[in-house]
Order: sequence, then C-alpha cells, then structure tokens
Amino acid sequence: MKNYKTMETQDMNTLINNLQTKDSEYKKAQVILQIFFFVLMLIYIVLYVFNPDSEMGLYQRIGGGCYVIAFLLLAFHFRKKHTKYKSVNYSASVKELMLEAEKRYRFWKSNKLGSVIAIILLDVGTCLILVKYTSDKWPLLQIIIAVQAFYIISAAIGFIIGFIAWKKEIRPLWLAVKEQLEEFEG
Repeated sequence: MKNYKTMETQDMNTLINNLQTKDSEYKKAQVILQIFFFVLMLIYIVLYVFNPDSEMGLYQRIGGGCYVIAFLLLAFHFRKKHTKYKSVNYSASVKELMLEAEKRYRFWKSNKLGSVIAIILLDVGTCLILVKYTSDKWPLLQIIIAVQAFYIISAAIGFIIGFIAWKKEIRPLWLAVKEQLEEFEG
C-alpha cells in the first residue's frame, strides 16, 4: 500500500511538472505571436492606411483597415492567453489546479469570438484589396467566391493540422488531467 501511495504521488508530481513545462512553452509562444501580430499591424498601417500613393483606392484602404483591426484583435487575443498562462497558481489545491488545466488544454474552447471576428475581417479585407487587381479579369462575385474557397480550404487544413498536433502533444496530458479529476470525484 505504501508503494502505491508513493507511486501515486510521483505520478501527480510528474503531471504537475508536465503542466508547468507546457504552460511555460505556451507563455513563450503567446508572446511571440502577440509581437508578430503587432508587427503585421504596423506594416499594414503603413502599406494600406497611411500610404500616400494616389493609385491606392478606397477599397484597398478599407481592406487594409480590416487587416489592421484583425491583427489588433489577434494580438489582444494572444495577450489574453499569455496572461491566463502567466497567472496559473501552482500553489492552489491540486483539484483546483487540475480543473483549470482541464479547461486550458481542451481542444475546442467556446471563447473564440474575437478570433472569429478577426478571420471575418481578414476575409473582407482580402476581398476588398483584390478588387483592384482582379476586377478587370473577373466579376466581383467570382472574386468573392475564389476568396471564400481559399479561406474555407485554408481553415479546414489549419483545423486538421491543429487537431492532429493537439491529439499528439496535448491530448495525453489533457486525458491525464481528466483522469485525475475523475479520481477526485470518485
């Protein structure tokens, strides 16, 4: 019995150490992504919003503005995620720590409204920017359909890659946390 208890404690310590390691990796990734989107935002402000080029039409400027707002939303999204990972309290009770970890490492989270709005703004911005370069070759409806097809295919590929990566790297940790929570409940 004593050996089982020691093994259980070692497993719990290993799980908590794995959570700390993964949280640390995610904190770094969130900072990098936040900086990346702020830099993109500044580039698009210069290229599309404040560009003095007289050939730049209103649609391109509005499209660039959509990109800037989308990148700002994504930067704030990653800032919020970084704050969440930074504020994890490892001195809390094990059950509380596991409850929070289970929420953090779920594949699908329902609080993605800002990201969805950013994706829609990128979509609209792309359509508006492409109008100038393709309107003499294709009708507006074909441009919109082509952009939508590209975005749907890209989103599907991104979702599949994200799910495979989650399943391979995060799911085992998430399942261990869920198993621990079930032991607390039972």
